[in-house]
Amino acid sequence: MMAAQRRHGTRLATLLLVAGLMACRPAIPPASGTDTRAVTTLATGTQCAPSAPAPAARWLDTPASLQSAYRDMTRHSLGANTLPAPVPDFAAYGVLQVFMGQQPTGGYQLRLLRPNLELHATAATVRIEWLSPPPGAILPQLVTSPCLLLAVPRGAYHTLTVTDQAGRIRANAAL
Repeated sequence: MMAAQRRHGTRLATLLLVAGLMACRPAIPPASGTDTRAVTTLATGTQCAPSAPAPAARWLDTPASLQSAYRDMTRHSLGANTLPAPVPDFAAYGVLQVFMGQQPTGGYQLRLLRPNLELHATAATVRIEWLSPPPGAILPQLVTSPCLLLAVPRGAYHTLTVTDQAGRIRANAAL
């Protein structure tokens, strides 16, 4: 009986020692992972950059640059919104403007796919759903240029990569 108690006591002491050592180790921030602060959609548009033929992204880090981008993206829309764009806390967030590029008809759209950033050392990835109209759909025959304004948490990254639902890289923005 005494030998069994000693064995259990030794196991318990070993377990407590290991737990104590684990608690004392320094916290090392992960080089990659997911930022738990949410990426949120501020605005979407269909006539954002009519002269931009290809997908692109740009970082906006001041309220003035956001208001200018918002004015540009709503200026060509029927019933254009004259209200100011929602402004995030620029100390904690910046704004990513994503352009789909010029499209031949209506029915194209961008939508935030995941609300969290994927972090990779000095870069981060935002996942966007690139929507196309279904084959055979009846569509307005006008050139469109969809875009999206996203409030993105600031972090230790220097580049934002925009990927689509299939994981293809569509654009990059330097911060």
